[in-house]
Amino acid sequence: TIATGRDSLNSFPRIIDSTLSDENSYVQLILSEEIFNLSNGPLSSSDFIIDEFVQGDSGNAEDAIISSITDVNNNLLTTGEDTIRLGINLMNPPASGVEEFKIRPLTDFSIINEIGNALEISSSSRTFFLNDRFPPYIYPITTTINDTIIPLHTYYYLVIQTNEKIYTDTLNNEGISKVEISDFHLEFYNNGGNATNAFITGIYKDTLGNLLDPSGGDSIILVQFSLFGALPSGVEEVEISPNSPASIYDESANPMLRTSTSGKVLLPDRLPPKINLPTADIPDDNSYVIITLTEDVYGDAIATTPVEPTDFFVEFITTSIYCDSARVSGILNSLQNPLVGGEDTLYCYLEFVGTPAGAETFYIKAADANSVFDSSGNALEFSPNSWEVDQNTDTLRLNDQ
Repeated sequence: TIATGRDSLNSFPRIIDSTLSDENSYVQLILSEEIFNLSNGPLSSSDFIIDEFVQGDSGNAEDAIISSITDVNNNLLTTGEDTIRLGINLMNPPASGVEEFKIRPLTDFSIINEIGNALEISSSSRTFFLNDRFPPYIYPITTTINDTIIPLHTYYYLVIQTNEKIYTDTLNNEGISKVEISDFHLEFYNNGGNATNAFITGIYKDTLGNLLDPSGGDSIILVQFSLFGALPSGVEEVEISPNSPASIYDESANPMLRTSTSGKVLLPDRLPPKINLPTADIPDDNSYVIITLTEDVYGDAIATTPVEPTDFFVEFITTSIYCDSARVSGILNSLQNPLVGGEDTLYCYLEFVGTPAGAETFYIKAADANSVFDSSGNALEFSPNSWEVDQNTDTLRLNDQ
């Protein structure tokens, strides 16, 4: 009879080295000798299996399969080999670097050497951590605008948060050095607003002007930018993204994709209401002045109350012995109804000291810098000493009464 089973007098194949490729695309196994299938033919991918896959708490890849088996030149096997590559396909790639998996022979007898000794599971199972190939990205939901730093509304800060630490360059497959202005692209959307463009002026750790750590590795940064043109009117948007596909990297030297952006972020309304010129009008009996404004106005910065007569001041330019002053005694809306707040047309009723003789001239302005506001809390600008365009009505002449 012919005995069958394990030949303990001769060598058994064993794995002497195993590596996972940088891109997680294959596992290379170097063996002590050539190995075959049970029919002494070339191995197939089904002779190995992935026995375990552990995603980890923050893993992105969900599973892995062996998709192919080749030699070191990526050729299909035609005979026994002592160095093989097992192609790996991931479910939901790329890996984020915390996932691990185990590769082993299908059975204790599925892979043999030339004389029939098996590559045993117990000595040939290998566990690998997947390499981090998940690119850094910007969290759109955390991107905010801050322009409350003194001097107010001069510099704007786009607060950017990324999913991991970021760097400006790589060395030996690692991210190095802090990100720079040139690493980012700022897109500006006018949307019919008042500001016309924007440009990045600095990259900071906080609004105190502290710089990023020179070695890099920040995940929350403040991109400071300034606007061309006047103050924003609240419809303009900005969007931040990498300047190129080779601008920003994570700790594992993965580049941030050019398509990773903050999303469009709306600029705050910082444009104060203005008095339209020339629109002020006065009737023959001098009873009121019609004022129209560029937007709806209120009597407080949180837009809850209407303007009041004391929010305006009547400034005389020329007087007469008959009339030298006046005040706003009441205000109605364009339909001659009481104000409720949020009107852009005001009928300001006047009360005079004396009787106008037709030679007096005047204009109406805000009583002070804290009197008239738009819905965003921007105050109608106050001109304390002289007539200023957009801040006062036209110069009006009283009719002779």
